[in-house]
Amino acid sequence: MGPESSDGMDDGPRRLWARRRFLIMFSLPTRQVHCAVRQWGRAAINIYRMRGEFRMRVPAMAAAAAALLLAACGGSKSGSNDTTNAAAATPPAATPPAAAPTGTGVTHEIDMVQEGTNSYKFKPDNITIKQGDVVVFKGVSGLQHDVSFYPDSIPPGAADVLNAAIPNKTQPLSTEMISDGSQVSISFAGAPLGVYKFFCIPHQPMGMHGQLTVTQ
Repeated sequence: MGPESSDGMDDGPRRLWARRRFLIMFSLPTRQVHCAVRQWGRAAINIYRMRGEFRMRVPAMAAAAAALLLAACGGSKSGSNDTTNAAAATPPAATPPAAAPTGTGVTHEIDMVQEGTNSYKFKPDNITIKQGDVVVFKGVSGLQHDVSFYPDSIPPGAADVLNAAIPNKTQPLSTEMISDGSQVSISFAGAPLGVYKFFCIPHQPMGMHGQLTVTQ
């Protein structure tokens, strides 16, 4: 047996009882502390992981945003270039030809007729008009005729006036074919003064020609 204490109990049992009491007193708090430490450690680990994932995601998000910004800027620039190229490729609108002066004077009529088998005439075949008058060539008989002015038998500068005044030209200084019942009007507004000689192309060999004189 071990030594006895003052109260009559051995030191061995006393020490064993004190150890058990110490373990009983601190066993429950120790477990709670361990649980708290473990929970805190897990929470810290989760926070650290979340911070790591956030750090990894922030550069990726920034890179994606930069890529979208560059794509938008590039698309806008390309669209601007396409618009500029389209505008450069579009040819300027053609300037319409100047309108013929409108006749303000008297209207004269010249019939185009067939007389006999091989006789074709302008009736009348010689008239005098004033600058600004209108001459109407009417198809009466002979199926079809036209009116063509001799380039060397009109006043200087008259060709431009006639070409502007003749509608639906088939060639310079010539009208379209005029069928029976149809007509073509030619204004001599702004026409130079002088003699204008004309003929019918298909019936010229049959003597179908005429002239008019423009005066003030």
